Amino acid sequence: MATLDDFVSIALSQQGDPYVFGAEAEFDDPDPDAFDCSELVQWAAARCRIQFVDGAQNQRDACRRAGTLMDTGTARKTRGALLFRIDEAPGRDHVAISLGDGRTIEARGVAYGVNTFSSAERPWTHAGLIPGLGKDGLSGSDKSLLRTGSRGEDVRRVQRRLQTHGFEPGPADGVFGPRTESAVRAFQRAKSLTVDGIVGPQTRAALQRNPS
Repeated sequence: MATLDDFVSIALSQQGDPYVFGAEAEFDDPDPDAFDCSELVQWAAARCRIQFVDGAQNQRDACRRAGTLMDTGTARKTRGALLFRIDEAPGRDHVAISLGDGRTIEARGVAYGVNTFSSAERPWTHAGLIPGLGKDGLSGSDKSLLRTGSRGEDVRRVQRRLQTHGFEPGPADGVFGPRTESAVRAFQRAKSLTVDGIVGPQTRAALQRNPS
């Protein structure tokens, strides 16, 4: 099961992208061009293999149905929680992702794009957690899986093996970002493996073989 930290890391990977109202991101695209507020949330959840609805009010309602609503003060201290501003006026609903330290990552508007902002003194009306996202690490056999948002020496080793095989994941920095995922997908395609951008047992074994 993906974690709240995975969710946040994936959303942060899009920092600097432009805001486009009504933007639709392909869920299998590791680096879309633009987002609006709820699309960033929906896309990042989908990258964690969690199906979630679009639209800030719909997302609030989904949290309500799942029983994962919380008070906004707690959400501001909870990494990966959603902060909502639900307004009766059309087109004014908004959703942001809490970083747990008084900041958010969000697609805030045309003048701001996707960026980090203070969550203080803003008119949040609701908050909640995306159903299906866990607070702890990956469970069971999933602990060995590497995917977008993974970090550490194991990721660095995968990046180096990709380079050895002639694929370009970017610098071997131990951060599984969009370039590393694209390289994994290209490697999987070349080796006739399931193309999902995730380094599981089969992909890991193929990486360990000598390049042909």
